[in-house]
Order: sequence, then structure tokens, then C-alpha cells
Amino acid sequence: SEPVPEGSKIFTYGAHGKLLDGVISKYLKYRTELELQRTDMQMTTPILLGDSGGPIFDKYGRVFSINAWK
Repeated sequence: SEPVPEGSKIFTYGAHGKLLDGVISKYLKYRTELELQRTDMQMTTPILLGDSGGPIFDKYGRVFSINAWK
């Protein structure tokens, strides 16, 4: 199972320290060319230039992922 279920409310900090919120839309699982399993997360939280590397956390403040622009 995923650390935070689809449909859950999530939060992140933007590049300028602004708290942003959204919802997990979907988890996307696939294998890479090296046969490693990878999971990407689609979310409604807006991610802008400069936000990469910031934490994504649940309603309890637990960090479970890192922002990455793809």
C-alpha cells in the first residue's frame, strides 16, 4: 500500500515559504529500463519553478515525499 492513500489531502511549501495544499490524484507504478520499480504521484498541489526538493507531507505533518518537476 502507499504511505498516503489516493484522495488524501496533502501539503507542501512553495519556494517562497508559502503553504500549498492539494489532493493525491493517483499513484503511477512502472518499471524503469533497469527493471527497478518506480512510483510517481499525481497531485493537485501546484508545483512551480523553484519548488523542487521541498517536502510533501500529510495532515499530520509527516513528510512522505519530495517535490520533483517532471
